[in-house]
Amino acid sequence: FPRADGQVRYVTWLDDARVLADAGTGATRWWVYDTRQATRVPLFDGTSVAESARPQPFDLRQPAASPDGTAIAAIVAAREG
Repeated sequence: FPRADGQVRYVTWLDDARVLADAGTGATRWWVYDTRQATRVPLFDGTSVAESARPQPFDLRQPAASPDGTAIAAIVAAREG
């Protein structure tokens, strides 16, 4: 896998081949690792949801994937509560 910027602190499976991991530091916190391709991409690419409509990556805690890996739910720990 490509070298990460920080120390992985949280991992959860998205499906049979993909893992969601919290790298903890750097500009990108949440990464999706493809175990078959040995690649990683940011969870948020900046195009799927309007910037103002989503939480900041450093506010997400304990994400969990749906059984088919198409949706993710997480706790949001933002300053505004």
